[in-house]
Amino acid sequence: MAAPLAVLAGTRVLSFTQFLLGPSGVQFLADLGADVIKIEPPGGRLWERNWSGCDLYKNGVSVFFLAAHRNQRSLSLDLKRPEGQAIARRLVEGADVLVQNFRPGVMARFGLDWERVATVNPRLIYVSASGYGESSPYRARPGQDLLIQAVSGLASISGRADQPPTPVGTAVVDQHGAALLALGVLGALLERARTGRGLHV
Repeated sequence: MAAPLAVLAGTRVLSFTQFLLGPSGVQFLADLGADVIKIEPPGGRLWERNWSGCDLYKNGVSVFFLAAHRNQRSLSLDLKRPEGQAIARRLVEGADVLVQNFRPGVMARFGLDWERVATVNPRLIYVSASGYGESSPYRARPGQDLLIQAVSGLASISGRADQPPTPVGTAVVDQHGAALLALGVLGALLERARTGRGLHV
């Protein structure tokens, strides 16, 4: 069996992500050899570590969580405290990519929005992934797979014609978004190689 392709070896990624779009997108980068550090609050996000659509657990942690976070390290930081924010900014100095999938405005509350971190590291690729984007009238609303399936109309074309709208049986919106997230990072890294400048994706 051939060794895995490590085209992103030497690339440091900070993952400020939560279930499921962000971690899955970062997982693709880790699988390509990136050094991924997942930033979690103290104690982790128990709902994220415990949720399992298949009711499978290893050592008390959801196999679903473990699969979405493979090949990644983890660091606990309290981003609501100045000390945690200062450590995060120091990590940004040596990072190539920062991925976050909070609603718009959350990272700004932590002092980690694009405008501020770009002054710390002008070569940083900063990825924002949220349900409705940065400029949509719905940008402040929570967005997750089932909601997007409903709002987009995807649930209306799944299932039987004589039944109510039926969500697709897997997190297809999150998984598709994760692939696009990883593709966006790869494109941004190529652009940075040409220009020497970071980007907000």
